[in-house]
Amino acid sequence: MSKIDELLRDAPVLVEGGMGTMLMQAGLPPGAPGEQYLLDNPDAVEAIHREYAAAGVRVHITNTFNGNRLRLTRSGLGEHFEEINRIAVRVARQAADGQRLVAGSIGPSGEMLAPLGPISALEAADMFAEQAGILVDAGVDLLWIETMTDIAEAIAALNGCRRVWGGPISVSMTFSDTPRGYYTMMGNAVEDCAPQLENAGATIIGSNCQLTAEGIIPLAAKFKELSSLPVLIEPNAGIPEIHAGKVEYKDTPELFAKSAERLAELGVELIGGCCGTTPAFIAAARDRLAALRA
Repeated sequence: MSKIDELLRDAPVLVEGGMGTMLMQAGLPPGAPGEQYLLDNPDAVEAIHREYAAAGVRVHITNTFNGNRLRLTRSGLGEHFEEINRIAVRVARQAADGQRLVAGSIGPSGEMLAPLGPISALEAADMFAEQAGILVDAGVDLLWIETMTDIAEAIAALNGCRRVWGGPISVSMTFSDTPRGYYTMMGNAVEDCAPQLENAGATIIGSNCQLTAEGIIPLAAKFKELSSLPVLIEPNAGIPEIHAGKVEYKDTPELFAKSAERLAELGVELIGGCCGTTPAFIAAARDRLAALRA
């Protein structure tokens, strides 16, 4: 039995919440790359992973969302590309203590694909394969493609990852709730994304970011209708608001926990959080789900 199969025997599984949110609380300046903070303060990033461990997660997610070569080069960190990805895996593995899995985060390229943008799907796949190869060599248990808004880029990322890794790959996309249904920023409907990701070889599919804990529930139900694969759902802690120059989120850990209960009732296998969520949100969900099982 694979590690993922073993993990999902006891679903729903809690995964980490927001990393960027925690980095900003730890002192990351607004707009600064989290990967620079990782280089300067690896122990602090490990401490964040350990806070999530104490909250009840069973999957850690590496601080490599912007860790592809293109995005790191744009932020002035291109020469540290391999170092950043390896350090991120190392600190997550240390926090996991051999008790939890480590997922290697892979975010979007930062460019639109041709014909709208400057890079082809093949070039994007090459770039994703390069990052994935380092994450795999450094010791991740699965690859974690996330926050994709273009199904073509999501498939390119999946294809790139599959070149270097035969193990489990999660792919989550970001949707908005529109009058026509759930669509990505690039106009991809969930009804199109779910089967395409499954056919392309994803192990886990789902959605993260943009939607609130309550607003993401109907989307989760759609994923469960459209695919037989395990589903991952990671909402934001509400709609972001700017107050005195700071981003704030209105959802509470209690509201997040209530949503986690409803997601569990739908059969969602993996539950985590995105922007604005913290270990307190995950701990509240842990306690709520534990009460259901009692």
